[in-house]
Amino acid sequence: ENILMECCYGLGQCYEMKQDDSSALSFFRKSIEALERLRGRIPAEPFSIGFARNKFDAYERAIHILAARHARKASGDVLSELFDLVERAKARAFLENAQEALADVAATDRSVLEERQHAISRNIKELCSRIAGHPASREEEVALVNELEMEEDEYVRLISEMKVQEDNQEDRWRKSISGIADIQGMLLSEAAVLLEYYLGEQSSYLLRISPQDIRLYRLPARGEVEASLRAYLRFISDRSLDSRAGIVPAERIGRELMPLERDESFNRAKSVLVVPDGVLYHLPFEALRIPDGPGSKYLIENVPVSYCPSASSLMLLKSAGKPGKWKKALLAIGGPAYDPNDDYGGRAVPGRQLGIKAMRGKSEMQVPSLPFSKKEVLDIAKQFPAQMSDVLTGDSASETRLKTMALMDYRIIHFACHGSLDERFPSRSALILSSANTSEDDGLLQTREIYGLAMNAGMVVLSACQTAKGHLEKSEGPMALTRPFFFAGARSIIASLWPISDKATVFFMHEFYRNLILGRSKSESLRYAKIKMLDSSWDHPYYWASFMLQGDPSPLTR
Repeated sequence: ENILMECCYGLGQCYEMKQDDSSALSFFRKSIEALERLRGRIPAEPFSIGFARNKFDAYERAIHILAARHARKASGDVLSELFDLVERAKARAFLENAQEALADVAATDRSVLEERQHAISRNIKELCSRIAGHPASREEEVALVNELEMEEDEYVRLISEMKVQEDNQEDRWRKSISGIADIQGMLLSEAAVLLEYYLGEQSSYLLRISPQDIRLYRLPARGEVEASLRAYLRFISDRSLDSRAGIVPAERIGRELMPLERDESFNRAKSVLVVPDGVLYHLPFEALRIPDGPGSKYLIENVPVSYCPSASSLMLLKSAGKPGKWKKALLAIGGPAYDPNDDYGGRAVPGRQLGIKAMRGKSEMQVPSLPFSKKEVLDIAKQFPAQMSDVLTGDSASETRLKTMALMDYRIIHFACHGSLDERFPSRSALILSSANTSEDDGLLQTREIYGLAMNAGMVVLSACQTAKGHLEKSEGPMALTRPFFFAGARSIIASLWPISDKATVFFMHEFYRNLILGRSKSESLRYAKIKMLDSSWDHPYYWASFMLQGDPSPLTR
């Protein structure tokens, strides 16, 4: 298959040079089909993510040919073909991830697999401690690090084995790619438009899909888009800068990425769904500005905004789960005990040894207290009937306690804690909880461990720093803490792009949940909370634009 893929791609290039676009497109499609068959043989989602990293040229060339064909003669059929290719190029691992979350857990051999999982967890903790304790020689350290990486991979393989797999995964994946008609039907029910982006090396594209039609817009190349965004991304994440200084660049970027001022479907939409690509995953579109009379306003002031890695993934998430099976409305975890002497007074507390930091040559890190995270979860819980919510704070907010709870019982799971981002080793990114000092519990709920959780949450909120960020994988987006929660069974996730203010977040989350309980959709509730921030002293985008909703934006009552 690999040889076939390369040969077909080469022939496609030859025909393209001869300006025989039809033959070129045919061979590029054959190269894509060979690539997809190869990719389908990789069983575990985390291992399939990077497989096609440098193999997307056939997709890009085929998309470019179809875009040029549409420019010469507008055609709905050509746009449907182009949309199908963009969907197939995007987020396959994510789509398979969400499919596996719907599968029942296999009963056979589960106890054996779980015992093996516990043994690996114990060994991982021991290895991290030995590495952090400064091994006697460089050779010993390298051996320990290599063993750690092998154990982490084995942990993820075991999780994959615990899921029921269909015999023909390739057929299942192909059937999950939604067509234009299906997407438009979903948009009609949401009164929404979908903006799907594809960033290419020569040209980029925006597909604007409404319930009535689909339009294609040509955008600058990937490198130009990245250069255009660089300064604004720094600005919105820096609260020390004057918020007025961001108006002009927000207007410029809005025009570049959303050239839709005369697009009636966009202007009539009640909500906007964004399928980003590349660096656009790090951009909160609600912080872009759109024309408003002689001036402009933030997009969020007009409509709610939500995100998903692909249109097909959104369709799957909206139909996922087992509604009505929840026993409780809320599980809130916050105010972890980072140090036994901490009085939650806001001061820095002594660091503790963290394996993820040991991999960078640091045996300790400072874990400052979060004086308002306990207040955040208690305030949220007060908005629900007492018998319908559970709150874990202090020592109870531990990794061990969480793992032993029946997470399938909760409609909403909310974390208010520190997050740790590891872009080099995404599986080591973590939510930092209290440590129960057991043989397996180091207080770090890492990505690989989240994959192994089982939940049926309509929404997970990660009120922690940089939980939406991670190494950007071509076509798949960021390898962030959000991904494993979708794999575990969540249908929507709110996460942050940069370090957040825990004091401002208490106010923000209070407003969000107040609107959610009134019956508003998740995306509309987030919009109301952001507008409330704009009317407060926390009006800088730093305080409100960080929180992004991924997945199903519908009301929780559905």
